[in-house]
Amino acid sequence: MFIINLTSVLLLDQNVIGWKGLFGRIAHKTHIDIRRRALRKLEREAKKQ
Repeated sequence: MFIINLTSVLLLDQNVIGWKGLFGRIAHKTHIDIRRRALRKLEREAKKQ
């Protein structure tokens, strides 16, 4: 049961790279969203003064 063939290892490796890419895109979008919200907050505070 514990025989690891080459194709499954290659598929697993590609899957890991895919997950990293997906996580990177999600993190990037989240970062942009947080920055946008911070800018809006600063603009609102500037308008109050």
